[in-house]
Order: sequence, then C-alpha cells, then structure tokens
Amino acid sequence: AVGTAANHSTPMCGGACPIGSYCPEGTIEPTPCPAGFRMPARGATGRDSCNPCAPGSHQPDSGQPDCIACSAGKFTDQLNATVCNACPAGGYCATIGAASASMTFDPCPAGTYNPDESATNSSACRLCPFGKASPVRGESSVDTCLHCSPGTSANSSGTNVCSSCEPGKYQNAPGSSECRICPARSYCPGGTSNPLDCESGGGISNAVTRDPKATSKAVCVCKEGFYDDGTLADQVH
Repeated sequence: AVGTAANHSTPMCGGACPIGSYCPEGTIEPTPCPAGFRMPARGATGRDSCNPCAPGSHQPDSGQPDCIACSAGKFTDQLNATVCNACPAGGYCATIGAASASMTFDPCPAGTYNPDESATNSSACRLCPFGKASPVRGESSVDTCLHCSPGTSANSSGTNVCSSCEPGKYQNAPGSSECRICPARSYCPGGTSNPLDCESGGGISNAVTRDPKATSKAVCVCKEGFYDDGTLADQVH
C-alpha cells in the first residue's frame, strides 16, 4: 500500500517532489528533468517546470539541479544544450561560460597558427619557422607560413612579414633566415636577390668594386689595367 508509515498502512503522499525532478498529479516515482535542463527547487509539478540551460551552459545528465558553465576552450549559443562546442582552430577561447564563438574567440596573431580545436590560451598558437612568414591572423595550418622570397629573409620565428635584405647583402634562395654578404667586385642595393656587377648591372665598362658589402655602383672603380678617362664619375651617379 502507498504510504510513509513504517508498516505502509497509512495512505499519505511522500512529500515535495525532489530537486532535479517533477511530479505530475498521481505520481508514484518522480520524473527526472531531461538532460539540457535543470530544476533547482523542490515541488515541481510538470515537464514545463524544468528550466532550460541558458546559452553558455550545458547539462549532459538528467535529474540535475543546475547547469554547468562551458569551460574555457568551449562555447554554446543553444538553449538546453547537453554539450558545449569546441573553440575553432586558428585561435583560442579563454572565456568561461561563453554564449557564442564571437564572445570568446581570439585569433592567433599574424606569424602564428593553431591547428587544434578547444584551445584555451595563446600558448596554443605556434610560431611560423625561420625563413617563413604569415601576414594573416587566425590561421590554422603551417602551410599558411610562406617561404620568404629571394631578396628577403626572416631571422626569427613567428614573423608576419619577411624583411628585405639590407644594402650590402643579398639572398638568392627562397625561405632563408638570413641574407648573405655581397661579394667583392659586386654591389648589392637593399632587397637584392643576386649581386650586381659594375659592368652588367651598373653599365660601367671595365669596372669593379674593391671590397665586399658594397651597396651601390657609386663605389665602382676601374679594373686592373684600365684608367678613368674622366667619365667614371658621371657613370656612377
């Protein structure tokens, strides 16, 4: 017989419906509120008494008094969610209880990338390697780190733009981490991919540079066995 006395002979209802459940009229066993809902109070009378989890929270189990805030690295914009969504690759999500991706997502800075979902902080952003650069934020693949073009270099990791070779240096190979010293008998303006010689590059007959790291044809001098007939000064300027 239904009742609460020790001998089950007294026909009484057993008290308020417990937290996490609801009890319509005539209930024998409380019905748990479904996953994605909560019931923090006693005495709920129907399914519509269960409160849906708000965006930014979830509840994977039934019969629970509270919802759980989405952890860092996750978010949900849905009502009555049972799971939270993973933070997308290309950045990280540091906020707890985020109700949308835009509310929490921070893209990795230019020069970095993150191929993994559910990242919680900036340490997930990986640096582009030496000799490569990426000018765009929020990238998710190392393939977006592009080789520096000839005439440029990247001498540190995490570079967003390759640097032009300084005057007196050159680089003829792509993907380089440093520029080379311009050799003797040539000159190298800034951003040079191949050393220039005074004759073919500067248009000065029978001329060379004396020292390495020359930066312009202004330092060209006559080769051995030749002399300046008075026109060299005009040709180097």
